[in-house]
Amino acid sequence: MPVDKTVRSRLCAGTVNLNGFLRMRVTATGDETALAHIIAAVQRAQTSRANIQRLGDRVSSVFVPVVVAVAIIAGLSWGLAPASANQVHLWLERILWTVHTPATAAAAAFMTAAAVLIVACPCAMGLATPAAIMAGSNAAARRGILIRDGVALEKAGRITAAVFDKTGTLTEGHPKVSATRAFHHEPGSLLQLLTPEELGASLASLSSHPLSRAVSETSATRRPFKEFREIPGCGVAGLIECGPGSGNSHRIRLGSLRWAGRRECGRRTRGSLRR
Repeated sequence: MPVDKTVRSRLCAGTVNLNGFLRMRVTATGDETALAHIIAAVQRAQTSRANIQRLGDRVSSVFVPVVVAVAIIAGLSWGLAPASANQVHLWLERILWTVHTPATAAAAAFMTAAAVLIVACPCAMGLATPAAIMAGSNAAARRGILIRDGVALEKAGRITAAVFDKTGTLTEGHPKVSATRAFHHEPGSLLQLLTPEELGASLASLSSHPLSRAVSETSATRRPFKEFREIPGCGVAGLIECGPGSGNSHRIRLGSLRWAGRRECGRRTRGSLRR
């Protein structure tokens, strides 16, 4: 929706001036712009560490030395005491599965140590979480969702309810008139000749404001207005004749409630911006 801007109001790159004129001063460029901050937020999320990753790091700090020690012990056993190691191998073979050992002790020692390191390699624990965070943050960014860090992404899996700012998030951004109500029915007034929808639609059709376009869709009937004026931040106004050749005209206003009963509004307003 359009936002009224006055002196010293902050503007964001990418907004469009709907009416009036603007004199702006550049206060941020390059890495200081809002778009650069969004990009930096995505990058921080990709490189952040989730709680599960910290747990994996703590486990790896103990697991890696143990695996290396077991690999060294297995290699030395096959290299220095191949007969004893072969007896253990034959005993485990009945429980697990049949494996053919190398012919020489040196080859058996090397292959056994390498097998222990390959099978028990903790790379999966160290790589799975960062890869999941990067993939999740990229997928969310492509859909317009910015994730602060890996902890927030991890907690998202336990979300049971979500609260949204409805306007512009769940709605289409195209306002519509839901109901109209006439408060006065004075004899000889315009409401005896035209309905509120006809009056509002006729006057609103001359404006490009999103709310005016919504009002203009309430009726297909159009009545001519003279001396049309559009005041940013307030509304629109114009003169309409009561009937052809009657010579009687009324000034009609369509706008905000704070504008009702006032002659001027928003003198300091220079324009309206729409993102």
